[in-house]
Amino acid sequence: MRGRRCPGSNNAMKNNRYFWPSVLPFLAITVCSLPLLTLEFPKGHDWLIELVRVSEFKSAIINGQFPPYWGENLYGGYGSPIFVYYAPLYMLIATFCSFITGSIISGSTLALIILSVIAVFSMKLLLQEVVGEKTFEGESASRIAAYFFILNPYLICDVLQRNANAEYTALCLSPLAFYGLILIDRKPRFGGLVLSGALALIITSHNLTALIIFSMVLILSLFLYLPKKNISIWLTIIASISLGLAISAFFWMPALYYKSSVQIEQMMSGKFNYHNQFQSIISLFGYKYFFSVGLITPIIILCSIAVMFFERNQNKSNYINLYVFIICGSLLLVFLQTRASAIFWKIVPYMPLFQFPWRMMGPLALVTSVGAGLSFFLFCEDTPIKNIKMREFLILLVCITNAMGHIRSSEQVPKNLSYLFAGETIKNTGLPATVLDEYLPKDASNDIWMIRRSNIGPVVKSIPDVEINVLKDSGTEIILETVSETPARLQMARWFFLGWECTVNGVPHNVKLNKFGSFDISIPTGFNKIILHLFPPLLRRVCVWISLMSLAIVFIILSLPTTKVKSLQKP
Repeated sequence: MRGRRCPGSNNAMKNNRYFWPSVLPFLAITVCSLPLLTLEFPKGHDWLIELVRVSEFKSAIINGQFPPYWGENLYGGYGSPIFVYYAPLYMLIATFCSFITGSIISGSTLALIILSVIAVFSMKLLLQEVVGEKTFEGESASRIAAYFFILNPYLICDVLQRNANAEYTALCLSPLAFYGLILIDRKPRFGGLVLSGALALIITSHNLTALIIFSMVLILSLFLYLPKKNISIWLTIIASISLGLAISAFFWMPALYYKSSVQIEQMMSGKFNYHNQFQSIISLFGYKYFFSVGLITPIIILCSIAVMFFERNQNKSNYINLYVFIICGSLLLVFLQTRASAIFWKIVPYMPLFQFPWRMMGPLALVTSVGAGLSFFLFCEDTPIKNIKMREFLILLVCITNAMGHIRSSEQVPKNLSYLFAGETIKNTGLPATVLDEYLPKDASNDIWMIRRSNIGPVVKSIPDVEINVLKDSGTEIILETVSETPARLQMARWFFLGWECTVNGVPHNVKLNKFGSFDISIPTGFNKIILHLFPPLLRRVCVWISLMSLAIVFIILSLPTTKVKSLQKP
């Protein structure tokens, strides 16, 4: 979608005195990141388990797991297949940042600041592509959308009050998916690659947000491109989506396929059942609760409706389809947060896994921010630049004021906690990596690892007693030597899960699930050398190669010579 040029705007853009508003996005980033800059990692609902996850992810990488699949110190050393199911992107970024900063806490904080910067500039890219050529009002509109997005109270709540960093990562990257989809019209190859990469990153950021964004991308493509009836656009969109799914296959396919191997049903029980989490409209759009987003969001929806009809009356149809999508999407996302939508939560697959209907506030922030930026652009056409600058600054102040309640409510984690996230500390103190035990293997009991702790390295006990020499004891690899006068059975301090392989004296040997959810090994008389290794599940290994081959396709496409393609948009 390309907007028309406002007379005289090019001359204005050439003059440096018109570029001072470009510093305002950095002010917005500073304001929303102020608690991160002053208090470091925020003490929200899940601060401890979030840092434990990052620590375990880092340990897994250091110990040779890539991509990680097993949290070796969780449950007192019994381990957990958490990384088969929990989206890895935030933990990966935080891990790399922790190598730079030398601390899990500061690395996790730096990752959040980087993501905030990405959110601002990805939203600016999206709006710039929507409005078209670089005019002052277009640049200002792109910044307006970024202010509304990064200062949306829900996104701030994700970071400062909920510590929902995986969800925050997905939301920060989501504008790139829409940017790629719209760019396909003008630059099919580049737009398709952006769409593919964005979808892959969002999927590996947060499973649930990815489902919503994926659906929104499909619906928006119908609004934008169905009227054109151009088969080449649809082939590009389908190929781009397929490539994005293939790049991220190493994560989402095993997570879905093996979900029956863990206790995923815990995510939908008790207070985590969506029936118990519907909130009133007043609480959703007030300022009292951590999920409240204030009055700006409904005001944007009303303004978008008004602008859409105004544009239609003025015979300006460039943005009508996008406005219809924004308005319909906003109203649907609000509706899904009300009790009247309970039937949809019941019948739509995977919806109960969202647990909290107010999670729709994240995608709602995305579409309303686009609506705000586009409305500002249309409202400011043929307006003196001085007035545009004043309006932009006032809107930024309104966004800051609307978000200040959530920003001021942040707390700092206790100081001098670096020792807490060492592997041995996590193992010995039993620090959790999730609120529930949804990633505990199906037959495992959360109580057993506390009672039946290992006496000899990775061995809980032997029946009868045998001499045991531990040569190696890591989360995914165990090497033992035993000497016994009779056959014996070793009870291991590891959960039984897909991928365990055992050899006794070089011969493949079965491991047997016991009544505790861990496993036993039967050994013969005499001297034995036992090697145990936990490999990623088979589908995970296959999908890693699918993802690598898909990335190779991306590089091949990038290496092809570029050709100029005329825009499919009518002038």
